[in-house]
Amino acid sequence: MLLSTLRPAGASLAPVLRAAALSTGGKGPFARSRKSQQESGAAAAQQAELELRRLAVIGGGNMAEAIITGVLSEGLIPSAKVVVSDPNPAMRGKYAKLDVETHTRNSSAVKDADVILVAVKPQVVDDASMDPDALVISVVAGQSIKQLQKLLGQNSHIIRTMPNTPAMIGEGTTVWAQSAEVTSVQHELTKQILGSFGVEVQTAARLPDEGVSSDCGGY
Repeated sequence: MLLSTLRPAGASLAPVLRAAALSTGGKGPFARSRKSQQESGAAAAQQAELELRRLAVIGGGNMAEAIITGVLSEGLIPSAKVVVSDPNPAMRGKYAKLDVETHTRNSSAVKDADVILVAVKPQVVDDASMDPDALVISVVAGQSIKQLQKLLGQNSHIIRTMPNTPAMIGEGTTVWAQSAEVTSVQHELTKQILGSFGVEVQTAARLPDEGVSSDCGGY
């Protein structure tokens, strides 16, 4: 009788459960459930931010091909959202097997790209008109972060890398450093991209002026 007095037949228990959760100061299984939902929502939001929406690659050499193959193999981005820019028809032609888009002009390739891989000779780098907020990953030998920012903009979000030769076959190590402008999301994207074709190691130290090869065209 006491129960039927407190809760008429057919009445919902939801108000009682909410009151119970509140009366315990937010503790207990109901509070944990809410916390779990909040954490899941935050994780989903972060994962959405980490999604690689469009990858532009300037220069279609060997290192560029290794990186593109890596990100596609790891499922970081579909081939339809990858574009390669190279004036050499032979370079562009070899990407047909990867089913990615190709262009002759850098400005066309980088349009709407959130990540731009620079794999060309230094004097060609500044030909591109890039989004100032895009993440720029450089495999260009002999170009420091400051030099790249001088070419691309003082506040550019730069990752400078030094991949070793085995990285070209997906079995190498890439040492990398970042500019102060790189965001936490871009930092995590970098780890995913560089880790897709070998081992990635971040360093706070200044990288040497020479990379895996002095011939950037081979990249």
